[in-house]
Amino acid sequence: MALASPKLRALAQRSASFEPVRDTQRTFRVLLDVMARPGTIQQLPVAAVAAPVNPWLAAVLVTLLDHEVSLAVGAFDGPDGLERFVRQRTACKAVLADRADFVVTSWDSLDPSLPLRLRTGTLEYPNDGATLLLLVPTLAQDDPAALLLGLAGPGIPAGHSLRVPGLPAEFFSARDEAAEYPCGIDLILIDPDGRVAALPRSTTVLAHDVPASMPASR
Repeated sequence: MALASPKLRALAQRSASFEPVRDTQRTFRVLLDVMARPGTIQQLPVAAVAAPVNPWLAAVLVTLLDHEVSLAVGAFDGPDGLERFVRQRTACKAVLADRADFVVTSWDSLDPSLPLRLRTGTLEYPNDGATLLLLVPTLAQDDPAALLLGLAGPGIPAGHSLRVPGLPAEFFSARDEAAEYPCGIDLILIDPDGRVAALPRSTTVLAHDVPASMPASR
């Protein structure tokens, strides 16, 4: 698990602005790393502190989106402000979730069946599947009662797992039901402190609750 030093994290949290070239490059490198190593946790380098809802999420959206892609923002506090913030900086199109390239929602308003309504691509064009960005309460791995995700697939060491509180196992069942690799959705998890992890469509997820005495692998 690779996390930034406390000093770097503090500097990132105090960033007064999000520089369109330098900071998107830094953020993109972190996103590439977590996509290449599913289930690992990184610290995002900079937050778009003026953004509503979650400044780390906004930094990721400004990094990934442009005028050629579409965005759907879920029903949680401040979605209109977040959508406006991102569209002003990327010129992305606002559409409904079932048509969007990128979909944003939060754990506390999550419909567990959401993956069944998202684009999953085709065998000919699997990259047409949606990316779901999901705000979670924390990606700290010290809550033994959190949902434990057993992970397998490319870039994942044998036996690796990830704890994510606030998410129901049914959500991951819907993810499995929605599509079969190479089709599917990519999932990016972001928490209030700017931690980020990814579960790309190539990742097999076994979600289950575990006794508090059973540790998650690191």
